[in-house]
Amino acid sequence: MKKTLFSQKRFGDLNYCEYVPKIEEGQKVSLVLFLHGGGERGNDNKSQLKNAILKVINKNSKSKFMNAIVIAPQCPLNIRWVNTLSGEGNYTLAEVDESALMIKVVALIKYYSTLEYVDANCIYVIGLSIGGFGTWDLLSRHPKLFAAGVPICGGGPTDAIDTLKNIPIYTFHGTNDSVVPFNGTKEMVNLITNAGGKNIDFVSFEGAGHEIWDNAITYIGDKSHPKLEDWLFSKSLIK
Repeated sequence: MKKTLFSQKRFGDLNYCEYVPKIEEGQKVSLVLFLHGGGERGNDNKSQLKNAILKVINKNSKSKFMNAIVIAPQCPLNIRWVNTLSGEGNYTLAEVDESALMIKVVALIKYYSTLEYVDANCIYVIGLSIGGFGTWDLLSRHPKLFAAGVPICGGGPTDAIDTLKNIPIYTFHGTNDSVVPFNGTKEMVNLITNAGGKNIDFVSFEGAGHEIWDNAITYIGDKSHPKLEDWLFSKSLIK
């Protein structure tokens, strides 16, 4: 992998990479948690940057992501952010406990939220594939921690709708995804909308398969949907 703007870090036994923009004295910046997909698992503490995130964090980028701290933990081999199988689609919190790995990730986020230069009201989570599952899961279990979430080609807990309906969510999925069922995201969106949720945006990439993450994270918007980065960085826990 080419040299990146990220540095390798460790929090306890959790490997993660960190990007930090230039921060002026007294300034507070947003924090983005990025959860990678299944193919980037391991212990090299760099493979988690393989997909999507380097499209917005690179030396030539003019993205708003460049003004935020971005942290990208790495999931070990044969472990998932959520203890469920991606191919089975959605699940329930009643049947799936929070994973030990995700408990460590939450501890990492809470640590960052205490730093004087981090705006604890503007913490966001983005994840693809198994990281999409992780995004839905974190929003469901820790709604007061995140101002918004972006699950990409994932699936979520169908018994957490009363919580999720109040959280800004921008989700993406390809209609011909053969790895994670498109209908999983569609069901989550329908359940949230039917429950009165008005803070959810859903972009389906017609005819696309599983690997939509680069297009999602750089999504420029259309007549019906906002540009992702504009939408994301406008969100705050302070109403």
